[in-house]
Amino acid sequence: MCRKNPIIQSIVRVAALFVLLVGCALPPPESPDWSPLPGVSGMARVSDGTYLIVHDALSFEPDDPRVGLIRVTDKTFMYSRVDVRDWRHPQGRSSDLEGVCQLPGTPNEFLLAESGYWTRQYGRIFHIELQNGVATVKRVLQLPLITDNNEQQMDGDNFEGIACGATNGSDVIVMIGERGGTMRYRQGILRWGTYNPQGGSLQWGGQAGIPITAPPEWPGIAIRSI
Repeated sequence: MCRKNPIIQSIVRVAALFVLLVGCALPPPESPDWSPLPGVSGMARVSDGTYLIVHDALSFEPDDPRVGLIRVTDKTFMYSRVDVRDWRHPQGRSSDLEGVCQLPGTPNEFLLAESGYWTRQYGRIFHIELQNGVATVKRVLQLPLITDNNEQQMDGDNFEGIACGATNGSDVIVMIGERGGTMRYRQGILRWGTYNPQGGSLQWGGQAGIPITAPPEWPGIAIRSI
């Protein structure tokens, strides 16, 4: 009898969750009115009615918010900016955050992911702890660098989301989604790694990834699957 591999099972579960999460959008602006909310590129649940969100402000937009909280009721919502006092990296504040996930078993710790690299800079994942509306960066990790982005090459890696899943041990499966829709990546690709929050190591073991075949590829058109 074949024994099921718990790591593969975790990857499958996280992949299913990932596809659901990155396909979700905020409710349409009917009730409440969402117009005062800055553009949202990622969202993770903190508690009932409270969500941590990230914004895709770029390096040359220093005053724009990077992280926020929204508190939602049936008829109203309240948005507040989250202060990140020290990004703990020589390249400073985030640039183009595109995803956030809650670390399993730690209700106030999250991973915030940038979209990728630009001239071999950025490409970071910030492990933060959220307390009283303030985010403390505990550790800065790196995304896999498969294809760089620069002025001559604009269709490199572009990760549009991140999901975290528990394993049988203390490690966390980290799933990231290449969005697709370019000549280099015509469809989306799921890639994954294993993160040890205690030791701080993040090993990217699934860089080859799993192609996303939904929606189906249309002849002559590159699809952003994620």
